Amino acid sequence: MEMPPKQWTILNPVIEDAESLSRMHAQSWRDTYTDIQPGVDAEWVESRVAEKKESPEAIERYRSHIEDANLHPDNWLYRIAKGPDGEVVGFVLAKKDDETQHVGAFYIGKEYQGSGLAQELAGELTSWFDAERDVSLEVALNNSRAISFYRKLGFEVVPGSEHSDDGLDEVNMIKPGVKDEV
Repeated sequence: MEMPPKQWTILNPVIEDAESLSRMHAQSWRDTYTDIQPGVDAEWVESRVAEKKESPEAIERYRSHIEDANLHPDNWLYRIAKGPDGEVVGFVLAKKDDETQHVGAFYIGKEYQGSGLAQELAGELTSWFDAERDVSLEVALNNSRAISFYRKLGFEVVPGSEHSDDGLDEVNMIKPGVKDEV
């Protein structure tokens, strides 16, 4: 059976992508977090989205992250996936330094989940991170789809790491680095 052609292009974002990125990130929050746990309802999500994803200050933060990633590609990985209409349909943002490697954000639009896009963006992470070092991330505790995906990538839930981030329950995950045996 022939697979349909993929419906996205993965790119390094440019400043002009900030508004499309903001819209996609905000919609992903609405689709993922509304009613994910007690107290996290549509009103709660909308208040966070308005402030942290769609406000002029938020869009400026997207622009700043894009600029940082483009100026410092050894420290920042920022990849977006654009659909046929040129809108952002997924993205990943990660950072590394001498001490840590961390996935800061990984979102796929609802209509692209299960399409292979997440695996392709994960491949970008895998090739960028140092395989000998641990990689960390946080994920919503009740986001079983994301936790399952990260487990397939080799991440493990850190026991006892449950915490609340502005009212959203999260858990830490680690992908252990592959250590050379001597």
